[in-house]
Amino acid sequence: MNASQPSPPRPAKGIRWVPLARRAHLFLSLFFSPLLILFIVTGWWQTAVSRDDQENGTGAFHDLMANLSNLHTDRSYPGFHIGHGHAAPGFLQGLVIAMAAALLLSILLGLFLAWQSLRQKWIVLICLFLGVAVPLAAIYFAA
Repeated sequence: MNASQPSPPRPAKGIRWVPLARRAHLFLSLFFSPLLILFIVTGWWQTAVSRDDQENGTGAFHDLMANLSNLHTDRSYPGFHIGHGHAAPGFLQGLVIAMAAALLLSILLGLFLAWQSLRQKWIVLICLFLGVAVPLAAIYFAA
């Protein structure tokens, strides 16, 4: 081996963390993505559409978004009732809590995978820094 070339990395002994993290990240993402997309789309609608348009709008899309947005506030979907006139908020609340915990775990696994996969660690650090700095700048300049 040439002295100027670094030696190849040695495989870790014991548990192979990167493949395990990839698999966990994959299955958490597959299971919770539909619910997460629903909350992202309805959260966008609540943020991007004016309150007047939310309350006075018409049409099938408006009605669908208004009903789905109730999941954020009422933990139920209008017209879908179980038992005594309301949806099962305990189960839905538990599912949303599990989704939030799984999302946090999946994000941490993604950060771990990014750190393990990229040789230039500074790219990971710059992206993380910008992920904090840009929203803080937006909040600061919006005030």
